[in-house]
Amino acid sequence: MKQIEKKIKAASTHNNASDNKEKCESIGNLMAASTDPVIKPIGIALQGTASTGNDAILNQDAMKAAYHAATKTVNEQNGVMCKAMNDAGKKVMEKFPNNDAQWTLYGFEVTSGEAHDQTVPDKVLNGSITQGDFAGQVDVHFDPSPRADNYTLLYTTGDPTIAANYKLVTNPKMIFTSSKISFILPPDALNKDLWVIVTAHNTAGDSPASEPFGGRKIQ
Repeated sequence: MKQIEKKIKAASTHNNASDNKEKCESIGNLMAASTDPVIKPIGIALQGTASTGNDAILNQDAMKAAYHAATKTVNEQNGVMCKAMNDAGKKVMEKFPNNDAQWTLYGFEVTSGEAHDQTVPDKVLNGSITQGDFAGQVDVHFDPSPRADNYTLLYTTGDPTIAANYKLVTNPKMIFTSSKISFILPPDALNKDLWVIVTAHNTAGDSPASEPFGGRKIQ
């Protein structure tokens, strides 16, 4: 076996920030305890760096909690607004039956007067994933699928060619209506190559599943 020169392993930003903070703090404490005039100030500086990193992590945690609380409030209020508009629409139709011209004057959208046979959505294309704004958050992007009412997502950190490896995304919800989706990964899926599959749905059925996309690590 070929012998090579040993070196201290480089710290990596691919590792979790909390793990790096613990390591930075531990090394700083040990070096700061040294009586060596070169080593001691380096250790003290590392302690300060770890402290600043810890403050950033705590701030992120607070922002993450606030984000989830705000998102919950927005989703709840979105439901309230939809119900209020739907209730108002029913009243308008009762007041002006079969008068779609009057309905549109009040700003309501009107459904087609002809029945069309629905067909399943097209396969989702051009998917990609990026690191979200918060720890553990992945942002998913893809082209909207024609005729899709909503989408479901599956993810895996295993072999992306094996269907049994995939799990359904349920956090923050299971069904999404947008082609730009953010969701939170469980801790055991972080810092691993992540793959996502998206399926579009409507009342006629399901689209073919997208090809697996992603293949990058989310922290």
